[in-house]
Amino acid sequence: MDLKDKRILLELDKNSRQSFSSIAKSVKLSKQAVRLRIQRLKKSIIEGYYPIINFPILGYTLYVVYLKVTRMPKNKEKIFINRINKTRGIVLNASIFGEWNFNLAVLAKDSSDFESILNHIIGGFEEYIIKKTIMIEFEAHYFKFKLFKDIENPTKIIITRNTKKRVKIDSIDKIILFELSKNARANINKMAEKIGLTSAAIIKRIKNLENKKIILGYKAQLNLGLLHAKVFLHLQKTTKEKETEIISYLSDIPEVISVSKTFGDYELEFRAIIKNILDLQMILEDFRDRYSKEFIDFSLIIFIKFHKVLSYFPF
Repeated sequence: MDLKDKRILLELDKNSRQSFSSIAKSVKLSKQAVRLRIQRLKKSIIEGYYPIINFPILGYTLYVVYLKVTRMPKNKEKIFINRINKTRGIVLNASIFGEWNFNLAVLAKDSSDFESILNHIIGGFEEYIIKKTIMIEFEAHYFKFKLFKDIENPTKIIITRNTKKRVKIDSIDKIILFELSKNARANINKMAEKIGLTSAAIIKRIKNLENKKIILGYKAQLNLGLLHAKVFLHLQKTTKEKETEIISYLSDIPEVISVSKTFGDYELEFRAIIKNILDLQMILEDFRDRYSKEFIDFSLIIFIKFHKVLSYFPF
């Protein structure tokens, strides 16, 4: 990648749905040059585009599930993975290294809905699952991409959090959210033809979803050949002010891409993209030194394979 490629990726991090013309203006290239560069980057680095959907405002809760599996035959594992991928509400399905083997993320209306989804997933596989850990994410901070240290990224932090406010959407809006979740750069004309509306109507509905803060932004899923890790922080005596300070501190670390607040075994968790495990060790040592009064312990996982890339509206 050269400097222009990096600037294009940062533009996609800021808004992956913006037009080729808009990106071209920002990076000072022609529209055709930007199109060709993105086509090339899609072969090696760009895995897809997705919207960040404010699912709490739609009445959904994100349940994060970690499964420890043992003695599952390879043929059974393949069936298990396929079942998860085809299950309603699955946002993420990944094989991981660490305390557990699988990491799932499930969107559900309530605990009963979640229980039904989880029972469907593990039904018939109970003999292989020796540990289940379930957490509820109630706030998430998505940071700007900072690994290109030679370029400033103007992208703003995006935050989703639990709220009592609810916004109702109709079946057409749900289809639009589903299509954008598969590809945030989905062609408007093709989407309009599929749904049976005019392109202008689709554009108006997307703008309305943005104005209602249902769609908070659009990102690019990048694969830079680095390790993708998640760290769980067990903290104590954290006031709201101290928690805000910790999240702000983590947001400034180049490798950290998001922080979540959860109900469960840990108070905070963060995702990081690292070159090697020593990078993560240094991050944790610095954190422990700075927040020695609050820090108790941590756990971590390394993502081995994403069986289903992030889908923020899997309905």
